[in-house]
Amino acid sequence: MIFTLSLLRSRGRFAVPAWLILSLALCAGCRGPVYEQIPERSPALTAEERGWSPNKAESKEAGELLDKRSRELLAEGKAAAEARPEEASKTLRRAFVIARDASIAEESLALAAEAALKAGELREAYGLYRDLLRQFPRTERYALALDRIFEIGRTSIIDGDKGVFSGWFRDSDAEFGIRALEWFVGFYNRHPSADDALYIVGLQQLDDGDEDAAITTWQQLVNEYPQSEYLQSAQLRIAEALIRITKTPEKDQKPLLEARDKLREYVRRFPTGDDVVGARETLAKLEEDLAQHEIGVAETYVRRRKEKAYVIYLNHVKAEYGRTEAAKEARRKLTEFEEAHPDGPVNYPDRGLFWYLVALVTSGEEADRRAIRAEQRRLEKERTKRRPTASELPNPADPTSRNLPLEND
Repeated sequence: MIFTLSLLRSRGRFAVPAWLILSLALCAGCRGPVYEQIPERSPALTAEERGWSPNKAESKEAGELLDKRSRELLAEGKAAAEARPEEASKTLRRAFVIARDASIAEESLALAAEAALKAGELREAYGLYRDLLRQFPRTERYALALDRIFEIGRTSIIDGDKGVFSGWFRDSDAEFGIRALEWFVGFYNRHPSADDALYIVGLQQLDDGDEDAAITTWQQLVNEYPQSEYLQSAQLRIAEALIRITKTPEKDQKPLLEARDKLREYVRRFPTGDDVVGARETLAKLEEDLAQHEIGVAETYVRRRKEKAYVIYLNHVKAEYGRTEAAKEARRKLTEFEEAHPDGPVNYPDRGLFWYLVALVTSGEEADRRAIRAEQRRLEKERTKRRPTASELPNPADPTSRNLPLEND
C-alpha cells in the first residue's frame, strides 16, 4: 500500500497512472471462481516435521483430537459413499486435510476421488486422482488412479460439450478432456492406453479446427508407439490434416507435398490396410491437383517468354505424375512445343517497366517485336564471340569462300 501511494504521489517521469494502479490492485485481490485445490503434502514427513510439537501439551492434545476427528470423518465418508457420494467426497477431503497419519490421508484421498467420480464430478475426481499419484507415488491404487484419469479424459471428450467457467475463461468438456489425456500421457507414457489417449486427443483437436496440434499429436503417436494398432490410421490422418491445413494451395504447396509423401508411404507400407482404398483415391486426386498446378505455373512462364522453365515444368509433371490426366496434357504440350521450336527453348529477357508501358499502348504486339529483335541481337553477339565450327570455317578449295588466308601468311 505504501508503495502504491508513493507511485500515486510521484510526478516524475516514472509516474504511473492512478487508474492503472487501482485496477491492478483490485485484480490482484479478486480472483474468478476456481475449483477447490487440495493442499500439497508429503507422506514422508513426520508429525513433528508437519508442525506438530510433542513438547507442548496443547499441541499434543490438538494432534490427538485431529487424529480422532480424521478417523471419524473417514468413517462418515465411507458410510455415505453409496447413498450420498457428493457429500461423502467433501467429508473425505476434510479428513485428508487434517489427517496426520499417512495411511489415513491416502485412504481418504483415494475414497474422495472415487466418491467424486461416482457423483459425476469429473473435474474434481481428476484433480483428486492426480494429487493421489503425486503425493503417494507408492500407493497400491497407482494403476487404478491412472485408469480412472484415462477414462475421465476419454469420457469428457466423447460425451457432451458443456461449458464451465474457470476463472476468466470458458472451459469446455472437450478441452478439459484433452488436458487430462495429455497429462496422463506425460505422467506415464508407458501405460497400455497411452496410444489410445493420443489418438483420441488428435481426433478432438482436428474437430476443433486445430490441424497443427492434431498433426503434432499423431506424429508423437507414430514416433513413440510404432507397434500401436492406431499407427496406420494416424499416418493417414496426418496426411488428411495436411491437406486441410492448406488454405491457399496456389501459393503454399509445402503441406500438400508433405501430404503426398505421407500418402505414398502409407500405400507402400500398408498395401492391404483397412483404409488403403480411400488412401489411393485421396492420393490420386491430390496428385492430379498438384500436376495441374505445375502446368499452370508452366503456362505462366511461357507467357513471360521463359521457354526453358516452361519445358522444365512440363517434364517434371510427366516424370512425377505420370499416371494423371495432367501428365497426358503435359506430353501433348511438349510435343506441340518441339514441333514449333525445332531449335529448342529460349529464355527471352524480361521486358521491364519500359516494355510494360509499350505493351499497354500497343496491345503488346510492338513490345513482342522489339523483345524478339533484342534477343536476336543478343544471340548474334554471342555467335560472334564464340569459336566458329568446322562448317563455318573458310574452305581453301572454294574460290568463292571469303576471308581466305594469304599465301604469304
